[in-house]
Formats: sequence, structure tokens, C-alpha cells
Amino acid sequence: MLKDNYLLNTVSEIISSSQAFLKNSLGDHSDDFLGKDEGDNPLVRLHSHLHEHCREIFDHLSDQKEKNGSKEDQTVWEALIENANLVAPHVNKRYYSCLGMNEIKHMPIIDNHAHAGFFENRMNSPEGMTYRKIVDFFEIITAFSLLNPKEGKELWEIYHSEKKEDVEEYFERKGIKDECLDALENFKSTSMWNMLAGSFKDLYPGALTEQDMEIKIEEQREMGLNASYSQIFDKANITTCLCLRPDLDTGWDKQRFKRVVELDPFMSLNFKDDFFKSTLNAMEIDSPPTKFDDYIDFLDEMIDYFVGEEALAVKIHSAYVRPIFFQKRTVEEAKKSFEETYRPQKSSGKQKKSLEEVEQYSKTEKDRLKQHPFQDFVARRLIELCGENDLPVHFHTGSGFLPGLELKNSSPLNLENIIGDPKLRKTKMVILHAGYPFFRESVNLSKMWSNVYLDISGLTFMFNFSLANFLTETIEFLPANKILFGTDAVFPELFHTAAQNGRKQLSIALENLVNANTLSSQRARKIAESILSGNAKRLYGL
Repeated sequence: MLKDNYLLNTVSEIISSSQAFLKNSLGDHSDDFLGKDEGDNPLVRLHSHLHEHCREIFDHLSDQKEKNGSKEDQTVWEALIENANLVAPHVNKRYYSCLGMNEIKHMPIIDNHAHAGFFENRMNSPEGMTYRKIVDFFEIITAFSLLNPKEGKELWEIYHSEKKEDVEEYFERKGIKDECLDALENFKSTSMWNMLAGSFKDLYPGALTEQDMEIKIEEQREMGLNASYSQIFDKANITTCLCLRPDLDTGWDKQRFKRVVELDPFMSLNFKDDFFKSTLNAMEIDSPPTKFDDYIDFLDEMIDYFVGEEALAVKIHSAYVRPIFFQKRTVEEAKKSFEETYRPQKSSGKQKKSLEEVEQYSKTEKDRLKQHPFQDFVARRLIELCGENDLPVHFHTGSGFLPGLELKNSSPLNLENIIGDPKLRKTKMVILHAGYPFFRESVNLSKMWSNVYLDISGLTFMFNFSLANFLTETIEFLPANKILFGTDAVFPELFHTAAQNGRKQLSIALENLVNANTLSSQRARKIAESILSGNAKRLYGL
């Protein structure tokens, strides 16, 4: 012990002497250099190398103390470290002044991907996301594993509808109520549930019971849709949110909420989709084009319309229903698929001419596959048009909460033939949710291709310390200008959860890298600002 203590004191004296020499040489500016980048100053570089070697000695001695030392020895050792002005990142903040939570928590966020107002719009009710509905949401996503896809979609419709039957009544009718409630109880062990509970406590102090919480949230929702989101955004310091909403003209703050439009209804000829119908109406088109060439021309005009309406990006979420591997198709293949996909209805022996009046025959897997050549062709055409108009394309990848998704369809590796196509290299592409659970594949795709970006939405409210580990690994490997912060939140309180937790885990990741001498504090600060907002500003021209 005495020998080790003597060595530590000697190391400390070396560091102190080096620091004193720097102060004498650099005068009042010495503190500007200590603990920061070495720069071109040879004296600072010498001090930095000397400090690093002394730190290695300390690390070795600390390891030995942890293995062999008594509690008394450890206490004495920690006191010596404190006095040595050296060494351990968790003790000495002078040399390793990491980017702490106190600083990062004040940095503003641009949310790259979210669904503000999504449920309220589906329910046709600004006050729709009550406390009961939020609990129902978690009951539903835990119940999907107990239902087949058809039942899952039926349950999803009940959740959004104004029918009298509630979620638990549906469970009881299906004979799975006990199993679903058990699944929800087990879900309460997850980080997502517990972090959200923490947000409720932060946002609604004094609400001790579920009834109290219901009242508090009802009062909050009475402010109106835009105001109720904006109030929580202010608390979470979210300045801008890109959200998948078709109705941002109706009372939303356009400075804060930016439009992202979905392309899937136009790829799948889903004429019954509300957004499809509203787009036709806004473009003053009476009905969808009935001929293939005319429909392709319509898509060109549609992208121009979205750009004119200040859409910041578009989204493709086909992974929920088919693989996101979009093959190269000839015009002839696409045209044949277009004509075969829909079978004209017959009425009194007369064939109806309007595509809006035809019957989709996608009742079997074979029938659905007949649509793929057209969808492939149109997807590539739209992605190319977006590149020509500097409109980034978001892809849903990885897992999701909706029924019917198969992970093999949503792997980001399916996108390689799109990303690597020379015709599409102008298009900026964003891999949403970091492709989780395919996050390493997503990180590598973002590293390999200059036009591909990595979004971490969803992960920010699902994972606690695992997110810090993921970010540590990602920032080590991927240039930080390729990482976009997002929430994927679907109701106000979840935005608060994702923002607060995401900042915290980013701070821990950067501390890890500063403590490992991979980054300087100054560089870590710049990376935090870039991930939280700067990268989105540059990508979308905000």
C-alpha cells in the first residue's frame, strides 16, 4: 500500500509540475488548453502525452486495488486520488470535464420523426388521448402477440373508433382477457413503461392515483390539439417536429410542426385512403387516372405539389405489408401489373370505367404478389423524383407496433439495391428507428453511402442504458453528421419521455468517449448539438 501511494504521489507531482510549466509558458491562456484538444502547440501536446502515461499507471494501480485491497485501503486510495488532481474521470473533472447532463439537457431538439396528433386524428377527437386511452394503447401492443393479423387489425380499428365496445371488452369476447392483462402487467417491467411513468410524475406532480391522472390529462387536453402538444414540447425543449400528418393546415403551428407525407397509398392504388382522397381534392383532380401513363404523370405532378406545400420529407412504410426490396422493373411489367391488380366490377352487364369504382382483388398472397411489379416501379420512380426535388425519403425499418409486420420484410438490408442504384444517388434516404433490431446493419449502410442517414426515433423511449451503449458504439464508428435524433412519439407525454431519456443516454455515451480519450469535451459538445438539432437543420434546410 505504502509503495503504491508513493508512486501515486510521484505521478501527481509530475502532472502538477507539467501544469505549472505550462502556466509559466502560456500565461493566462493555459486554462484554455488544459483538458481540450492538443492543437498545434507542442507544449500542450507534451503535457497531454505525459498526462496520458500517468493515467495508465493510475488505471493499473486502481485495478490492483479493486482486486486485492481492503475497504480501508480503498477509502485511503480514493482520498489520495482526490488530492492527486489526476486521473479518474469520475473523480477529476479538471482534466476530464465531460459534457454533463446539466449542459446537454438545455440543448434544443429537432424531432426527425414522430406522429403528433396521429391518434387524435384517427379518433376524430382533439381530446382523444386520455389516460385510459394511453393505457389501452399499451394493452393493445402487448396483445398483438396473442392475436392473428386479422384480429390485430380489428382490435386496432376498435381502438380508433367511437364504438361502445372498449379494448378489454374485446379481449373478453375473444376469451383472452386474463392473458392480455397478464401481458400488460409483465410489460410494466420494461424501461419504456417505467420511463413513461416517470414523465407522468414530472409533468403532473400531485397526481397520486389513476383518477387524479385522468383529471390532469383531461385538463391538459382541453387546451386544444396544437396547444397541448406545444406545452409539453416547451417543457422538453423540442423546437421543431417532423410529423406524418395530412392535416397540418388545421390549427397547427407551422413553425414548429413540419409536414412529412406518406407515399404508400399512391404506390398501392389505395383510393379509399383519406390522404389519397384529400390529395386529389387539393390538386383539383376529380378521380384517379385510369391509364398507366396518365397515372405516372400524376405522380410527377403530385411530388411537385408536395414540394409546393412545403413538405420537408416523404415516408415509405411498406415494410408493414411487403418487403422493402424494390426490384428494377420494366415499363411493360409495371403496366401489366397495373392493369391486372384491379378487376373491373360488372353491373348489369356493363363494365365500370373508373378505377375508383373497381374492386381490389388482393385476397390471396398470389394476388398481392401481382401488385409488386407496379409497386416496385412506382417506388423507384417516386424516390428518383424526390431526389430531383431535394426531398429526403424516410423508410420504416425494423420492428413496429402495428399488426402484420414481418421482420424479414423490414430489414434495412432490403434497401441496398435502392441505395446503390446510380440513378437514385441524388436522393437523401433516412433509415428510421436505426433499423432495430438490425441496428449494426443500419449503421454500416449509413457509413458506406454518403446519401444515407440514421434516425434513432423509437429507441429514445424504448431503451435506457442500452441506448447509451448503442450510441457509444455508433458515434465511435459513424461520422456524427449522419445521426438524427427522433422520438416516434404518438401522444404528448411520450415526447417528453423520449426527449429526456434520449438526451440523458446521449450524454452518457459522450462521457464514455471523453473518458476513454476518444473525444475531447469540446468535440463531444459539437456532436451533441449536431445529433440533437444541427444535422436535421442541414438535411432539411431549416
